Amino acid sequence: MSSLQHLRSVNLNQLPILREILRQESITRAAESLNLSQPAVSNVLKSLRGHFGDDLLTRDGTNMRRTTKGEELLLLLETALAHIESAIKGGEFDPALATGPVRIATVDNVISTFAGPMCQKLEKEAPNLEVQFVIATHNLAGDLKSGAVDIAVTSTEFMDSPAIPESLRKELCTKPVGVERLVCIGRSDDVQLANGLSLDVYLSRPHASYVVDPDHHHTVERQHIRDVGLSRSTRIATSSNHTLPAIVANSNCIAIVPMTLAKSAARQYPIKIFRPPFDLPDIKWVMAWHERGSVNPLLRWSKDAILRCSKELEL
Repeated sequence: MSSLQHLRSVNLNQLPILREILRQESITRAAESLNLSQPAVSNVLKSLRGHFGDDLLTRDGTNMRRTTKGEELLLLLETALAHIESAIKGGEFDPALATGPVRIATVDNVISTFAGPMCQKLEKEAPNLEVQFVIATHNLAGDLKSGAVDIAVTSTEFMDSPAIPESLRKELCTKPVGVERLVCIGRSDDVQLANGLSLDVYLSRPHASYVVDPDHHHTVERQHIRDVGLSRSTRIATSSNHTLPAIVANSNCIAIVPMTLAKSAARQYPIKIFRPPFDLPDIKWVMAWHERGSVNPLLRWSKDAILRCSKELEL
């Protein structure tokens, strides 16, 4: 069979549907995303399974997972369909015509920092585009691989952590976004903090701490404190950075937070900002995405918009 005959043996209209099935690893989610019925999407998968002689998706407990062939096809489809879509639209990608959605995963304080400037970018350049900010989980790398999220804004510490298997790390691309200082916060009327925060006081006080989740403590300060051999008492841990200033303002806890959050919170709560009593590395924020997203013009524009927002905010 010639290459042309082989190409004509496939219903090319099914390929964008297959791409979404493989992205979502779910017939239900793919159907919702494409605004099609589940039976229609299921029939496409059944047809293309027969054509490629592979299941493409297999059952893994309660979830579906791409097969090796499915992984290969998804990478090829992302590249090929991006070029075809660009050719059909003609000329360069026009963000004004984009609709999305684009899903960006990060932590809550970064959402509050970036959402406003991003909204301004959308209003001026991409008024029809929907951007969805979602809270990142410890399975962030897996979410990028599966297509559950398109772009992540996270720290280099997380990207370098054991939470990401080395095999998956090789499939992810990163780009620096900015650097942010970490500071301590305490209640403004705290007598013990009147003359600043000493190391002895820092170690003796109860702490409110940010954690990705109880089993994965990949944060800059936690890693550094372990590395220098210090020990502190965490009284309360939360997966929401934004709750830390409120906790500090209503207790005798102290906390370490990013400077942008501390400055914003100091305008709302009776808290003071202190320099940490030991050298603490800055947070190095990076964008991360799966390699197949590198050819997607919408994601390229979205990543550029994130970078422009970060420059405006001096991160």
